[in-house]
Formats: sequence, C-alpha cells, structure tokens
Amino acid sequence: MTTETQKIPTGYKQTEIGVIPADWDVKELGKICKYQNGTSLERYFNQHDGYNVISIGNYSTSGRYIDTGSYISFDLKNNVNKFILNEDDLTMILNDKTSTGEIIGRVLLIEKSNSYIFNQRTMRLTAGSDILPKYLYFLINSNTVHKKLARQAKPGTQIYFNTADVLDFKISFPKNKTEQSVIINTLSDADSLVKNLEKLIEKKKSIKQGAMQELLTGKKRLPGFYGKWEMKKLGDICSVTTGSKDVNEGNQDGIYPFFTCSKQLSYSNTYSFSGEAILIAGNGEVGHLQHYTGNFEAYQRTYVLQNFKVSTKFLWFTLLANFKNSLGIGTIGSTIPYIKRENITDFIYQSPQEETEQLAIATILSDMDAEIEKLESQLLKYQNIKQGMMQTLLTGKIRLLTK
Repeated sequence: MTTETQKIPTGYKQTEIGVIPADWDVKELGKICKYQNGTSLERYFNQHDGYNVISIGNYSTSGRYIDTGSYISFDLKNNVNKFILNEDDLTMILNDKTSTGEIIGRVLLIEKSNSYIFNQRTMRLTAGSDILPKYLYFLINSNTVHKKLARQAKPGTQIYFNTADVLDFKISFPKNKTEQSVIINTLSDADSLVKNLEKLIEKKKSIKQGAMQELLTGKKRLPGFYGKWEMKKLGDICSVTTGSKDVNEGNQDGIYPFFTCSKQLSYSNTYSFSGEAILIAGNGEVGHLQHYTGNFEAYQRTYVLQNFKVSTKFLWFTLLANFKNSLGIGTIGSTIPYIKRENITDFIYQSPQEETEQLAIATILSDMDAEIEKLESQLLKYQNIKQGMMQTLLTGKIRLLTK
C-alpha cells in the first residue's frame, strides 16, 4: 500500500479532480448539461417592461440576479423565442469586466419560465438526468469550484471563456439524487437566513434614509426642540485644505491611514494631519466621504475638513445625505470629474441653531448606523457559515443522512 493510498479515507476514492466519496461521480459539464450560447439582443432592449434581460451586469458574486432595468417586450417573443429561459435553466456569464475573475463563471438559477431572456456572452445550461439544477447552481457558485473554473479564463481586455472551457470542466457530485436533494435543502435553509438578513438590512437602511430626509431638513422635529434653523456655509464652520502627497506614496506596510480619492485605503509611514476630520475625494471616486479621528496622511486631491465650529456628527450626516446631489457630481470637470475647493467651501446646508438639537439628531442617526453595522457583522458570519457548509457538503467531506 502506497503512502498516497494510505491518505485516502475509507469510503473515498482518488479521482482526477481530487478525493471524493466512492459513490460519487466525476463528469464534464458538457456530459451532464445541454448548452446554448447567447447572442446580441441589445437592439430589442427597453427600460419599461417585458422579459428580464440577463447580461454581464446582472450577475452578482454570490450568484444572485441583479436587476439593471433592461427588458425585451413580450410582443417580440417571435423574434427572441430561442433565448427565452425556462424554469430550472442555469445561465453562466462567459466574460468579466475585472481581472480578478469574481463574476466570470457565476451562474443564475431561473425560478420561473417565460420571465427571463439571455443576452450575448451568457450561456444557457440545462441539467440532464444525472444532476439536479439547484445542486449544480450551489456547486458552481461555491468558492472552491468557482475558483477552479475561473482559472480557465483567457486573458484579454476582458477575461473570457471559450465554450469548450465550460463544457470540458469536470465536477464531482453524488450519484444518488436523494443525497443531492438533502444537500440542496440544507444549503437552501442557510441561503434563506442570508437572504432574510439582507432584506432586513436593506429595510433598516431605507428607514435611516427616510429619517435623514426628515430630521436633517427640519421637516420633523424631535420632542422638546422648537428653536430656529439657519443656513450655514461649509467654509464658515471649518477649515478646508488638501493633502500634499502623491497617490503613489502610499504603501500597505505603513502605520497611518493614507486617504486618497479611491475607496480602497492605503497607508503611510508619516502623517501630516491629526485629530478629527471629514475627507472628500476631489476626483476619482469624486465626492466620496470618509470620517476619521487620529493621525493620517492625505493625497493632494483629497480635501480635508477640520477645526469644526459645529457638531461634527450632525455635519457628517448632512454631507452624507445632501453633498453629492447638491454638487451635481458627474457634471463637474472635463474628462475626469473633479471638485474645486469653492464647490466645497460654498456648500450651504440647514442646521438647528441649538447645538443640543444637532447632537440629538446625530445621536439618533448614529444609533441607526450602529444597529445596521451589527446586522452587517451578523450577515458576514452567516455568509461564512454558508460557504463553510458548501465547502464540506459539496465536496463530500461531510455526508448527510439520506433516510
């Protein structure tokens, strides 16, 4: 008996894609699914109603459909009938706008016939008798299988698959469909927990947005406050400066945050600013806001607001609610949008004259933020648990009772 053989547990076998249960099978996707490639249907698109279009922008990194508001009229059925999807069809995206491969190879599971239609660079996969569609959906979207599949991508302006890359890709699965069903049910329960928590978080965010619109404009007053509100100019209640560093001076080994015009945080070994600050991206992610207290460095096109004469928390929420819309981001600048210093210093907002009312409003909104952050932390735990379950159940490392 070889050393390699000794490593294989009883009831398992070595295959070309790894160790799997002895009663599982290994097959190419092309052997267990029928396939059909999409075609360009953009000429039929509308933004009103009809079949929901599935294109590259409709795939999330978790295999969820993202509604982008593109449709093809039901009246055009005869023109596009070949690409209308049926219940239990899967669709796979064959290219990716990023180089990381987070989207390419993701699949969506169609839950209702005659409601969706697939566009170019998407492939329809129809599971055969060997495998249940939802099992295949969970399997391909699992981190382990998706990473292996994404490695088949070809380089280019957008990484992409050829049809053969998908059809020749090998997967393992239980031969027993009862076992497939038990795994599906278990993962579906975990998926429901994640979806329900996501819906709750979206509801809480919507409630917070409504509260901001009412409380930050004075449309709704808190009990006990009757004082006047006044208009304030941002340049009158804080200092507005910019950083002095080049964007390339940041590194991941530094000890101080280095704020640039990107949402991705870098670090620096030096700092030019200290204390509480609100930072505004002057270009790139133009208008992006960050709130920080401590020592930090800043890029030369990042605006740094400090030395506040008002409640910083109230100002922070006011900027979050109104700053981008008031500036009309996307219309400022030439090829690359940017914000001039006067756009910031001249920004005018409403505020209660009494600082106690400012603080009361900010406290309510901060409490809402804390609740959302707690739920998002819980969501991350649920997502990790679900991925852990997929890793063990879809590889056969843990077997479920099928009786």
